[in-house]
Amino acid sequence: MQQNNNEEQAFAPPISIDNDFWLDNWLFIKYQLLTKPILALLVLPAFSVIMKWLIRSSGRTALSSGDYISFLLSPQGFALLAIGIVFIVVAIATDILAFVIIESTKRTRGYRPNARQTLIAAFKTLPLFLHPSVILLVAYIALVVPLSGVGISVGAFSQFKIPNFITDVIFRSPLYSTLYYVAIGIFIVLGVFLQFTFHIMLLEKVSPYVAMKRSFVFMRHNLWGYIKHILPPLLIVTITLIAIAALTYFGLTLVNGLNIEILARRFGLVLLLLIGAALLAFVTFLALPFFLKLTTQFFLQQYFHISKPSDVRNYDSLVLTYLPDEERAQATRPKTIMAGLTAGALLLSVGGAMIGAAFFDEIFRPKHHIAVVAHRGGGDLGPENTVAGLQAAIDQGVQWSEFDVQRTKDGGYVINHDKDFNRVAGVDKTPGDLTVSEATEIPVKDLFNPQKPSGSVATLDDYFKTAKGKIGLFIELKGVSADHQMVDDVAKMIKEYGVEDQAVILSLDYDIIQYAESTYPELLTGFLYFFSVGDSTNLVGDFLIMEEEEAKQDKIDEIRATGKKVVVWTVNKDESIEKFVQWDIDGLITDFPGKVQQGLQRQAGLTDLDLVLQAFSL
Repeated sequence: MQQNNNEEQAFAPPISIDNDFWLDNWLFIKYQLLTKPILALLVLPAFSVIMKWLIRSSGRTALSSGDYISFLLSPQGFALLAIGIVFIVVAIATDILAFVIIESTKRTRGYRPNARQTLIAAFKTLPLFLHPSVILLVAYIALVVPLSGVGISVGAFSQFKIPNFITDVIFRSPLYSTLYYVAIGIFIVLGVFLQFTFHIMLLEKVSPYVAMKRSFVFMRHNLWGYIKHILPPLLIVTITLIAIAALTYFGLTLVNGLNIEILARRFGLVLLLLIGAALLAFVTFLALPFFLKLTTQFFLQQYFHISKPSDVRNYDSLVLTYLPDEERAQATRPKTIMAGLTAGALLLSVGGAMIGAAFFDEIFRPKHHIAVVAHRGGGDLGPENTVAGLQAAIDQGVQWSEFDVQRTKDGGYVINHDKDFNRVAGVDKTPGDLTVSEATEIPVKDLFNPQKPSGSVATLDDYFKTAKGKIGLFIELKGVSADHQMVDDVAKMIKEYGVEDQAVILSLDYDIIQYAESTYPELLTGFLYFFSVGDSTNLVGDFLIMEEEEAKQDKIDEIRATGKKVVVWTVNKDESIEKFVQWDIDGLITDFPGKVQQGLQRQAGLTDLDLVLQAFSL
């Protein structure tokens, strides 16, 4: 920070500003109401149009996990990455800078800018990011978002997370899970020490790199003071959210116990659900501006020694040229306005409750038929990818079995997931190293139930013979041997066994599914993927099998409207099972078919209160 050598001169604030709760929150609400429609109606659609055009110009209708590498190495891929970086910076930085501008203007000039001027000022600051070091900020976001599992919930970036099938592997290994939590801890510490980067960029007009260094030094000297300043208000917000949830739950149970007409009880349940959800959304809606208000107060006090406008001197490094000097008109009756908005929201809730009560069963108890798909043969019902596991799934009444096929050294096909047999049998050999007879002599441990007997490596013939007429087969072509020849061979076997209507050829490789669909249109195919952007409805395959983080109900509805079936994989966690048994999908792939069957049975028997509480928890 540098101080101007000219005669010290205050900014001559026109009014004295206090930390008036209502004025602050009314301005935050106005800013959110101004910017979020712009984001939803203009920015996101524009980005979507550009993204889809770039994807189409590469000869695709959608970009998925099955064919993204070649796209990213193309000119269109480089263009999309560049546009995506700009979008992320603008989407994140604009809001952060806006709320910093609001509080900084209050503290240095003595007035609150209005919402429109704040947005304009925030956009004027964006050239500060036109510096090579901005890539450091983007890299931090690109790493911390998927690691933490907290996604960027806008547009195509909502899937920017580590897929659950990878996190499952991480959490099953003590080493991997330890490294994961260490990485999370490092990024949290970095986030705390770098959180004033935007403040310093704005107020001192320096590059992201310089601002990051200064933020780190600042926090190193003020960490304890920061914790004391920020922790009590954050605890109050947390307690408020918990109190809203608890009171909503108490109110729902109270209404459910009243001896009143079923329609009146349903009206009360839905009304309390809407009011509780609205209150939680409102507090969350104001969480970011509230947090930035607190951090900006602390930063100005400690970094520039400013707590009120009279503390400001004519620092040439602290000139908010993004806003005019004159006072801006402020709402004189924010309490009245917010009371009016509250009344309007309450009236909407009453209207929504009337509709919800009248159509309760259609809304909360839709009739779905979800097939249970046992993962890797029979899931936890038997040894992985063995006939014993498959038979156990049949005995359990499971509708489908998903399993993995690889080619052996002598051209046969055996069932195995990994590249070798080490994990399931302690044999460091791949299927390609062995003949069919050698592979089938390998005993496969039951990793879910080690005390149970081992099974044997199965062949694809074994699976067809066991499954015919009893259970559907999702046949995933796996490993280095998954190619067009495997498609031809598996297709031939499907026809020989006469299971065309109960066998689906799957792959994570989009080229393989395209080949299978074009060469054998009479057979069923399915594309496995964990992310997709663009027009997913045009992805090839009779079944689109999406990883659970990719699954969004609007996407599912669009795909099913085209006649394709949607299956979600791999749904193992209790909370995931409880979530997806409510959805309108065609199937769930799981390691725990028994749990999913129980979840479907529970779902069918839920009371009105259970259904409303379930909706509230979502």
